[in-house]
Amino acid sequence: MTNKRTDRRKYQRVTPKRDNPVRVDINGENFLDVLYALDISENGISISVPYAFEGCRIDKGVQIVVELPSPVKKYFTANGRIRRISGSTFGVEFVGLKEKDSHVIKEYISSQIGNN
Repeated sequence: MTNKRTDRRKYQRVTPKRDNPVRVDINGENFLDVLYALDISENGISISVPYAFEGCRIDKGVQIVVELPSPVKKYFTANGRIRRISGSTFGVEFVGLKEKDSHVIKEYISSQIGNN
C-alpha cells in the first residue's frame, strides 16, 4: 500500500541512526533547547520533545543550529517556522536556507540512503 503523505513530499527524508544522531539547538519565543532530529530533509526537520513543550506554536519562527554527524560532520544555522505539532513531535520548515547549507543537507541525505 502506498503512503499518500510520503508521495506528496517534495524532498526525500532520512531518519538518523540512534548511535549517530542529528543534534538540533533550537531557539524560539520563550524557549531554548537542545534536542535531536527524528528525520531531516532539504525542506525541514522533525524534532521530538520528551516533555511538555509550552513554547511550541504553529507558524512561530525559530532559529536553529543543526549538527550533522559523520560522515558529513558539519553544521548549519537556519531560520525556521513551526509547521506541524503532533503530541511531543513537531516539524520545522527551513525558511530562506542558504544554498551552501542546502548542499550540506543533500550531502548528509546521500550518505544515509541505504544505510538505515
